[in-house]
Amino acid sequence: MSKRSQTWKEYHTIIRALKSKTYPSLDDLQVILENRGLNLSTRTIERKFHEIRNDLSIEIAYDRDARGYYVESESEVNLNRFIHLFQLADKASFLIDSMKDAKQVMNFVDFDVNEEVEGGFEYFPVLLEAMKAKVKVKFDYKSFSSDKAKPHNLYPYLLKEYLGRWYLIGFETHWKEIRTFGLERIQSLELTEEAFEKSERDKVIDRLRSIVGLIYSEGEECQIKVRYTTKEAKYQLSQPLHISQMLLEENEDSVLIGFYLAPNYEFKQRILMKGPEVEILEPQWLREEMGDWIKQLNEFYNG
Repeated sequence: MSKRSQTWKEYHTIIRALKSKTYPSLDDLQVILENRGLNLSTRTIERKFHEIRNDLSIEIAYDRDARGYYVESESEVNLNRFIHLFQLADKASFLIDSMKDAKQVMNFVDFDVNEEVEGGFEYFPVLLEAMKAKVKVKFDYKSFSSDKAKPHNLYPYLLKEYLGRWYLIGFETHWKEIRTFGLERIQSLELTEEAFEKSERDKVIDRLRSIVGLIYSEGEECQIKVRYTTKEAKYQLSQPLHISQMLLEENEDSVLIGFYLAPNYEFKQRILMKGPEVEILEPQWLREEMGDWIKQLNEFYNG
């Protein structure tokens, strides 16, 4: 095993152990690492903690009562994203040369919080290369509605995971608009030498990370408070709807969950599908909008 591969394996093993909420001690971690063929002293493990804090912005703390280590809740977002990155690098067979390289890759990849995607990895290495170099790609694409693949030229901005599939999102140069392509339906992908500007890509990526799903939204991000029944909240907390999701308040009858995002069609749809188990409390304009949807449905079904 190369030194680079071993470092990633060490980080991955330590991070997964800390995420387990079992508060492992240094001795516990040493055994966990040994079971994966990694022989580290407790002093070396402490040094790895320091590297993880500095390189991955994941804060590791010590609980005196439990006599073990854990990841602070504020770092959960970074933790989940890097765990996904470790898994993705293995599945898609691309190399990460350094922590700097890992952070760069994170700029081009947006993970679904819950999904486990099994396919669509063939073009990952080439697309990551194109995004790092900021060059256009060309490919053929066979959509669900067509029997014939059609050529496309794209400035690749982001690889986004959603509902069990990977998507490529970017600026289609012929149609001059942002478009989304399912990776599994792309054929004959090639790099070109035509460069594109980074600034527009950054704007699009920021917007896409502020929404649920793939429907590009021009709306503004806002703080959203949603009340769930206790039963439904258990599922929601275990299967986050968006990376910004956080637990705000909990009592016997209900749980208050917060989001910070731009509420696009897919977010509203995912809330509405929960029926009376879920209620949007804030902002008021979104609550009223959801109420109007429900009234329209009631009129449709009850005439």
